[in-house]
Amino acid sequence: MRSSLGRLSACLVMLGCLMGFSAAGAAAGFPAQPITLVVPYPPGGTADSLARVLAKSMGARLGVNMIVLNKGGAGTVVGTQFVANSAADGYTLLFTATPFAINPSLFEKLPYDTLKDFTVVSDIAETPLVVAAGSGTSINTLGELVDRLKTGKDNSYGSAGPGSSPHLVSELLLHEVNGEATHIPYQGSMPAVMDLVANRTTFMFDTPLLMLPLAKEGRLKLLAQTSTQRSPLLPTVPTLQESGYPNLSVTSWFVVAARSGAPRDVLEKLNSAINAALADPVVAGAYEAQGMIKTGGTLDKAQAKLQQEVKNWALAVQVSGAKVR
Repeated sequence: MRSSLGRLSACLVMLGCLMGFSAAGAAAGFPAQPITLVVPYPPGGTADSLARVLAKSMGARLGVNMIVLNKGGAGTVVGTQFVANSAADGYTLLFTATPFAINPSLFEKLPYDTLKDFTVVSDIAETPLVVAAGSGTSINTLGELVDRLKTGKDNSYGSAGPGSSPHLVSELLLHEVNGEATHIPYQGSMPAVMDLVANRTTFMFDTPLLMLPLAKEGRLKLLAQTSTQRSPLLPTVPTLQESGYPNLSVTSWFVVAARSGAPRDVLEKLNSAINAALADPVVAGAYEAQGMIKTGGTLDKAQAKLQQEVKNWALAVQVSGAKVR
């Protein structure tokens, strides 16, 4: 009996060693083939351009081709599901954005579990949202906007659509100040901001990339930004936290994620390549041109951030009442 138990124990130890050697061997030989970076958006947008410049620099560091594959549709669900269904080997990655954390609460049912089915390889970049009013209005400060919203008279705001981060942050602001305004969803941010410029709506949240040029032309007034600290892009624009609204501190961001279950050493190698790519002057210049602030960091930091973001956006979705069925 003891002999049998001894043999069983020895076998288990050997099996554990073999598994360890196998994982280490896989990591040592990684990557041995091209890596696919899935972008859950159509070609030509901000996510696509940021992913492509990152992929080129990463590929040079890893010694393989990085293939960017656009799989847009269903509010990023199509591309995200594609990666969720891929092998957990680090060869198929997801370059995604804030909806990654919004969709678990926004969609009544998703074909994947964001926190269980994915591991975030690295934060990539972020940008604050900025709230603005048309230059032809009497609103010059966030305080004056809040006073206007509290009256509940003929207030409205535009966004790129229900469930977008500008929509959800707008609803959080209204909830925080006990204000009223009608949401007007548009087919994209550009028509929404044009109505703001024409003073057809009261206010709007969106990225500095969209808002800042119009403010420099004197067509918009920038009232506040949503990051905890002032962005280098907006050094004279106060944060919502400075203005007394710490619960409204959010950013729009990008991350790279992998199917959960990939070897830790493989993920670490990918994380190192991403951080090195973010330090590349070519990548830095391209991101700065898009109004993005590079972040990067460790695997653990990135995963912890996603968990917190999912919680934060769940509250915003609840307040807004938005739901996709």
